[in-house]
This record gives sequence, structure tokens and C-alpha cells, in this order.
Amino acid sequence: MIYVEALPAYDGDCLWVEWTHRGAFRRMVIDGGRGTVLLDRLRSLPIDDRHVDLIVCTHIDVDHIEGLITLFARLPAGFSVGEVWFNGHRHLTRDVTGPRQGERLEMLLDKAGVPWNAAFGGSAVVVPDRAEPPIVRLAGLTLTLLAPDWDALARLDAFWPEAMADLIEPLQGRRRLVDDDATRSLTELAGEAYTPDKSPANGSSIAFIAEHEHGGRVLFTGDSPAEALLRGLRRLAGQRRVPVDLCKVPHHGSARNLSAELVSTLDCSHWLFSTSGARHGHPDRRAVARIVAQAPRSLLVFNYHSLTTAAYADDVEADRHGFRALFPPSGLQGITVRVTVGQVDMAGSRRPML
Repeated sequence: MIYVEALPAYDGDCLWVEWTHRGAFRRMVIDGGRGTVLLDRLRSLPIDDRHVDLIVCTHIDVDHIEGLITLFARLPAGFSVGEVWFNGHRHLTRDVTGPRQGERLEMLLDKAGVPWNAAFGGSAVVVPDRAEPPIVRLAGLTLTLLAPDWDALARLDAFWPEAMADLIEPLQGRRRLVDDDATRSLTELAGEAYTPDKSPANGSSIAFIAEHEHGGRVLFTGDSPAEALLRGLRRLAGQRRVPVDLCKVPHHGSARNLSAELVSTLDCSHWLFSTSGARHGHPDRRAVARIVAQAPRSLLVFNYHSLTTAAYADDVEADRHGFRALFPPSGLQGITVRVTVGQVDMAGSRRPML
């Protein structure tokens, strides 16, 4: 089984993932969210239990990378990591002769001397042209890379100076505390036209399926656009539907990253939303509507009670549209779920001891 803990990382992603292998727990972290939530989570562990097998920084947006910068700038005692996946500026072109510009996380990783993109020979974490998705095996867990491809990294390369400016001083004027479509029904919104996300940063997101050796598959999407995920899924399975037991909804439930086509391509009935709704008003009701319409009787899992998720706690709304919702225990933020074949359920704030 796989345990996925969506830490309360404000509007960002910080996913703490654990699984069992030969009677012991292994650990992976995907993104760092904002603030010190990841650092605090590590410090909550005994000093001799602070090893992470893999840390993945899906892309450079501040709500994913800030907590990782904080972690590597303030390494806690006893911390170690088997490998880091992160596409820095040096990885954005096929010329891998050396770095062209050192940015904050790149410099911190170099300073820490941790294995960086080692599974990819130190080059980019990328799906090669016209090739099957790369497969990386950890102890007890198989990771199948779906995105990004070289075109996505090239677009980020051209966008890099602007991306760095956004990372240092996030753009203002995008704050949406309540979705504009809050008063419209999910049935109505499901028919809304889909407009894709064109952000080069989001398009460069590392996305992959994690499959446990004894079953349980989770799709981790970062902020990938639906089109990037569909390309990866079709390389993996052609036109067949791809079964996953849990999908971390891309870009916190943005309507520009979750198309009806993507939902229908997945054979999935459990969907995880990682966001407080701050700044951008995620999840967008149009994204939720597409899930409800294309994957009936789904379980929607939220890591926050917030203005943007409150409607889905309404039993009348859930019954009307045929979904179920799972929230953190009353008064708490962040949620942990246990993923097995065909099933996702609450696992408390921490996974049990073996």
C-alpha cells in the first residue's frame, strides 16, 4: 500500500509519500509548498528517521519550490536523501555540457552534494522523443515518467528570466478567494468549454505514476497541463484507459489543467486536491464538474476546509451530483490517505507503525 499525506502547504503542493517494502517504510517527498511545512514535518521525526529516498521538485513555481529551498538552506540534523529530481536551468536544453546559470535551489543542491537526477544520468528528468515513458525503480515502488518532454523544457528555457522574476516576486493581482462560478451548478459547469494552460513553468512539471510492488497506483501530476499528461498516458497505453487508484489533481484543481478528455482517459475514482484556495481560488468548480461528470461516484479528497472547498462538504450537493468527499478531521489541516488496489481511505494524520 501507499500512504499519501497532502501537507497543509497553503496554496501549494507538498506531498509526503510512504510505502512498505520488506517490513520497513520507505519515503518520497514531492514538492515543498510554501513556508516551513516540509522542514517542520522532517523535524517532527526522530533524528535517526530523517532519510528520504527521493525528493521531487516538479517545477519552479514558488508554491512548489519555496519549501525545498528552505529545507536545503536549513538542513536538519540527521537528514539525508537518496536522490533529488529537479530540472534546473542547466537541464533545459539537450546540451548538457554544464550549467549556464546557477539559481537558488541549484546552488543549494550543489552545495549539499546530494545525488541529483542520478536516475537520468545527471541530465534532465524528461521523456525522450518518440520513446516509451522512462521507468525508475525504487525499493518496492516503480515510477513511470509521463512528463515533461523536450519541447516543454525548451519553452521553459525561453521563459526562464521571467520565471525567475516570478519566483522572487510572485505576480500580484491574481488573488481569487471565491470561485467566480460558485453559484452555478456542477451540471451546468461540466459543459463549459475547456481552455488549456499555456504556462511554460507548469508545462515543465515532472509527472509520473507510482505503483507499489503489491498494488496501488498513484498519478502525481504537479501542475502539468492536461495535454502533457495525455501525451504521456498515450505513450504508455495507446488509446486504452489507464487505471490509477488515486490522482493528485493537476495544478490544485485549475480548470485549465483538467480537461474532460483527461478525466475520461483515466480509470480513476479517487481524486486528491492539494490547496487552501488562497491566491487563485482553487479548486475551480469547472474542474470538479468535469470529474463528477466523467467519473461518476468519485471520492474527492481535500487537504483543507476552506471557502473554495466548503460546497463539497454539503451532503445534499454530493448526493445530487453523485460524489463523495473526504476532508481533514475537524479543526485540522492536511490529510493522509491509504491507497490500495481500487481503494482509498483515511489513514489518520500519520501512517501506523509496522
